[in-house]
Amino acid sequence: MNSQNELLKQQLIKAISCQNLQEIQKILTLAQLEDETIILKEALVQVEYANFVWFLQEYVGKESYQQAVKD
Repeated sequence: MNSQNELLKQQLIKAISCQNLQEIQKILTLAQLEDETIILKEALVQVEYANFVWFLQEYVGKESYQQAVKD
């Protein structure tokens, strides 16, 4: 991972931990499309479980999240 993506990952971890959806969207917009998934994946494994769940519910929607949990 290049230094720019590492910086974005650290910013993303902080934004998810603060549950700041606006900042999360801003950070993901700055990431190159092909790097977005990698950065997101690496950040999500480093946040607390409650923040991980919050992010998924906000990012994909509560109904989609609940359906994924059921599946």
